[in-house]
Amino acid sequence: MTHGLLYDLGPHLIDQVICLFGKPQTVYAQIETQRLGSAADDLMRLNLHFAGGLHALLEIDMLNPCPVFRFHLRGKNGVFQKMGLDPQEERLVAGEMPGGADWGREESDKWGQLWLNQDDVDLIETEPGDYGGFYRGVAAALRGNGLLPVPPHEVVWQLQIIEAALRSSETGEVQRL
Repeated sequence: MTHGLLYDLGPHLIDQVICLFGKPQTVYAQIETQRLGSAADDLMRLNLHFAGGLHALLEIDMLNPCPVFRFHLRGKNGVFQKMGLDPQEERLVAGEMPGGADWGREESDKWGQLWLNQDDVDLIETEPGDYGGFYRGVAAALRGNGLLPVPPHEVVWQLQIIEAALRSSETGEVQRL
C-alpha cells in the first residue's frame, strides 16, 4: 500500500496542529484503504495527545460524501466550528490571479462559529489566505533577510508524527514521540 492521504493532505493538517498546539506526546493512527483495488490509503485518523490533556483528532475520509467541519474545537468555555476549505485553490482553477484586494478572502457562510452557550454564537471572519506569502518568506530567508516561514524543528516534528502514525497503524499501538 502506498500512503496517499498521510503524505498528501496529512502534512497540511499536522502542520496546522503543530502551529496551534506544538508537538504531541503520543500518536495513535488508523490508516486504511477502503476502495477495492486501490493501492493508496483513503482513510486517515490520527489521535494526537499533548501535555496538559489536550487531544486532537485529525481525520480524512475520501469516501465520506457528507460535509464535515474543517475545524471543531471544544474547550471548557465554548466550541469553535468551521466549514469549508481555503478558497485559493478553487479560485486559481477558476482562472483568477492572486494579488487582488479580495484574494484569499472567504465568503461569510464559511466563517467560523464561536459558541459560548446555546444562544450566543459569534461569526469569526477567516483571515485571508496567502500561499504566495509562504514562498516570499522562503525566498527572503534564503537571501538572509528573515526566518523561514516554518521553523526546521517543526518540519522534523511533522516527520516524526508521520513515522509514528505509520508504526501505530501497523501495530495498533499508541506511539510515543
